[in-house]
Amino acid sequence: MCYPSVMAVFTLLWVPFFFFFYHSLFEVSPGAQKRGVILALLGGSLGAILKVLLDSFADPSGGPLGVYFHGFFDVIVFPLFIPGVVFLVCKRLSSDVWISPASFSLLWMIPVSLQRAFLWSGNGDPVYLVGVPLLWTLLIMGFWFLFNVIKEEIGVPYYLAWVGAVILPFGASFVFWAWYQNQFWLGTVLFVVLAVPAVLHLVQLWKHPIPEQA
Repeated sequence: MCYPSVMAVFTLLWVPFFFFFYHSLFEVSPGAQKRGVILALLGGSLGAILKVLLDSFADPSGGPLGVYFHGFFDVIVFPLFIPGVVFLVCKRLSSDVWISPASFSLLWMIPVSLQRAFLWSGNGDPVYLVGVPLLWTLLIMGFWFLFNVIKEEIGVPYYLAWVGAVILPFGASFVFWAWYQNQFWLGTVLFVVLAVPAVLHLVQLWKHPIPEQA
């Protein structure tokens, strides 16, 4: 049996743990990415504070569509969209070496996961406390892997990566919807399918560590 307090600890610690695991796969140049680390943590902290002040976009009690839009805008996709946009804007404005976009997004989500752990611990729902952090990391790893394929490849891999990058956020929200609606196996099977780009990215880094830069 999973107790709410244990699941809240998972929500709190999963993203930092995954960040350090992911970071260990890089050949890091000390001090090269301090500005990116600071900005990501500050941005995530600001986002967590704003979430406390702002209402949810969609009400999950509003039926299946309400659950889906709640997952997309309030829980899964939109919280990850913001650090991605901030990272790309900062890279555009600065020629300095930054941390990778995936590391930036993971760091951004650390304060967010802290806020969500306290917010969600009251209802003790494993979909939020366990499933959502897993979906966050799946999306971060998978999307930036596909983004790099789009930048570097041509032909069939290029088009497949575009299709995957479009499907991934909508699919992740559908996984949330399925789990929320107690369609556990449907959501889990889709989760495994959507995890393929993330797994490929981690295997690639495991075999060929690269410098920590975008």
